[in-house]
Amino acid sequence: MGRRPSSETMRQSALRLPNDLHEKLVAAGGSRGMGEEIRRRLEASFDAEPKLKTTDRRTGELLEAIAHLADTIALDAEWHADRFAFEVFRTAVDTILAHYQPEGEPEVNAAQVHVFFGIGDKPETVGRTLAATVIRDMPKFKAKR
Repeated sequence: MGRRPSSETMRQSALRLPNDLHEKLVAAGGSRGMGEEIRRRLEASFDAEPKLKTTDRRTGELLEAIAHLADTIALDAEWHADRFAFEVFRTAVDTILAHYQPEGEPEVNAAQVHVFFGIGDKPETVGRTLAATVIRDMPKFKAKR
């Protein structure tokens, strides 16, 4: 039997459960016990939450779609480790992005000038510059996780 975690790292909590749920947790916990089963399931639910959060609903949809796409491709190969899988992934991401593309021609409006000032007025120039900045800052993102 393993050591019990110290009271410094754990906190006891009382919880009311419906009888049928209690029975399911007892059965699922087996020799580990119901408390360990509850803890394991709660931790799994937090792990399942999206890692990237955004306040924009459409961006959240896009991120979820891309993550699902990567998981689907990973059934055969990792998109970042296999060149064919990479090209499949890139094409699929481009196709998904096209689904969200607004109507009309791209033009810089007055509200965007301060954001893109000094970068340029072509979407390709601004996009490449912003992407380079994000790529440069990626180690900082990883450190925050």
